[in-house]
Amino acid sequence: MKEKGFTLLELLFTLSLVSLLLVLLVPIQSNFIKKMEEKAFFDLFHSDVLYIQNIAMTTPEVVSIHFEKNYYYIERGIRRLYKRKIPDSITITNNAMEKISFNYLGVIRYPGSILFNNGEEYIEYICPLGKGRCYFG
Repeated sequence: MKEKGFTLLELLFTLSLVSLLLVLLVPIQSNFIKKMEEKAFFDLFHSDVLYIQNIAMTTPEVVSIHFEKNYYYIERGIRRLYKRKIPDSITITNNAMEKISFNYLGVIRYPGSILFNNGEEYIEYICPLGKGRCYFG
């Protein structure tokens, strides 16, 4: 008899291979998600610094970024505009800057650097004295 179909043994073998591949893929995927979350945070943080620099040059109000344990805030005058969460995988190990703020010419008011740690490496964000942009070093 010629029957078309799979035997129980063939099905079990195929399902076990698929299960094994899925089990191996989960740790790789979680590490990838963590890396993408960190990259998105650093990109957003840098964009926020450029944003407050641009706003500071167009308004008489003081615009600044203030840091707390797991968050940073963008403030304009006495109003909090945005509250951004710092991912759990990132810690601020050395913050030589109390806040990030620019004057009406786009010059940083309190120069310094911030040292982030993501568990694998240290990432330094530098805001030098003088007119210019802050950058990751």
